[in-house]
Amino acid sequence: MNIEVVLAPDPEGVIQRSRFEKDQEIGAQPPPPRARCVVRLKLPPAWTPEEDARLQRLAKENGFRRWSRVARSMPRRSARSCRDRWRHHLARDVYHRPFTARDDDELLRLHYRLGDSWK
Repeated sequence: MNIEVVLAPDPEGVIQRSRFEKDQEIGAQPPPPRARCVVRLKLPPAWTPEEDARLQRLAKENGFRRWSRVARSMPRRSARSCRDRWRHHLARDVYHRPFTARDDDELLRLHYRLGDSWK
């Protein structure tokens, strides 16, 4: 992810300067105009179905552990992004469905037993 920081003039700078018109009449210098910081994030491109299929094949070939080796075969993707994509979206133990009442009951039971500090 690339981050670009840009200093842009403050739109209120004109109002800020007008407050000091009296001071200018007696010879005082107005303060310099304020600037605001604008941060623009350049996000990586979204994963395509072709990349997902390639990642699944490479992960299986490399034993689901050697992510730097997998990333070498995936242009524009780091080992961390490949591992995160696998663990959070493509692994077989990730279920993409709404929670059921049974799931809610299980979560409440586990929370009661384990408390707030559990992974």
